[in-house]
Order: sequence, then C-alpha cells, then structure tokens
Amino acid sequence: MAGNLLTLPLASQAATYSYTDLNGSGFGSSEAEGISGNRQVGYGYGSAIGNNYHALLWSGTASSVVDLSPNGFTESFGTGVSGGQQVGFGRGSVPDKAGFINTVDPLHIGSTRELSRRNGGS
Repeated sequence: MAGNLLTLPLASQAATYSYTDLNGSGFGSSEAEGISGNRQVGYGYGSAIGNNYHALLWSGTASSVVDLSPNGFTESFGTGVSGGQQVGFGRGSVPDKAGFINTVDPLHIGSTRELSRRNGGS
C-alpha cells in the first residue's frame, strides 16, 4: 500500500498549470485576492498609484487594471469580487477603517458605497 502512495503520475497524466502576470508598469508589487469569471481583485503598490496600496481590479491582463480606491482613502485593499461588484477595506487620512463595495461596469465607470466605519483602535 505504501508503494502506491509514493508513485508519481506518468508524464501523460501530469497536470499542466499556467499563470498570467497582472503586475503592470508603474507597480512595484501587486497581489490578487479574489477571482470571479474573467475578473480578479486585489491590491497593488507603486508609482502608478502614488506609492500607496490601492484596491485594484483586473480583467485578465496587467493592462486592464482599474484603481478601485474610494475617494478619501489613503490606502485600500480589494478582497473579493462577484460579477460587477468588488468588496474590500481601507483607511482614510484619519485612523478609521471602512469597508466598501464598488460597482464597475464593462466601461470601468464605478461608484463606491461605504459599508461601515469603525475606529481604527477598536
């Protein structure tokens, strides 16, 4: 029995994996946190967005990136996506934390609705 557990699959049975690099020009780093259909949500950091962390949305390529950071937020992080809505959290110029929902249509016209705000110390 132990021999069967250690047997490696044949080359013809091996899984094939691929990836898409979403880290675009002007970003020192980026990370995807959620995926739904052909959209990915996460965050990035770099000169393209003022050297702050911003929530980002991609549609399968680095060049499709959309900055989701709501007005008044100094940093934000996208954590989930479903259809045309994205969720995440961030901070403003004061030490508050807030959740947000963004709606981005195929033309990348977005609106932001704040979900909740709580003191950063609690």
